[in-house]
Amino acid sequence: MHIAPACGLAAAAVAAAVAWGGLALRRRLLVITVIGRSMEPTYAPGTRLLARRTSDVSRLRRGDVVVLRSPAAERPVSVRVPTADGRTVVAGSTPVTDLVVKRVHALPGDPVPRARVPALAHVEEETVPAGRIVVLGDNPEESVDSRRYGYLAADTLVAVVIRALQGQTAPGSSGRT
Repeated sequence: MHIAPACGLAAAAVAAAVAWGGLALRRRLLVITVIGRSMEPTYAPGTRLLARRTSDVSRLRRGDVVVLRSPAAERPVSVRVPTADGRTVVAGSTPVTDLVVKRVHALPGDPVPRARVPALAHVEEETVPAGRIVVLGDNPEESVDSRRYGYLAADTLVAVVIRALQGQTAPGSSGRT
């Protein structure tokens, strides 16, 4: 079978456009699996969430569910790699960034939620300062959030959750969200 050069170029152009579109979407979207019970009953462990990447805190609203870098995010972790003969070797140390899923409770300029957030009970300011946000898990008994850490830096924002992906769960999840 002979393919005319114009058809080959058109096919290559379409393939390149599809690949570029996929990369563009990947840069803008994030799929994250909820681990732990901090967002129950809204999101159970194993629920997969579709989120739009953003660092623009000015577009957030109270009640938005967001993905953030954990306040305890970067820590060295030894990476164990299996070898061909069945042994496991330590490949070195690498930083691991934990992402957490929480709900926005207060934004810059909002009143400080002292009654609901013990870590902020004695701060001097009356409103949440610029560059800071307050986030809470939906399940206070299981969530490590602003109740413990106080304000989070706005630059920890990674994405805003768009929706849960139906029928997409990962069994056996544990840990915290």
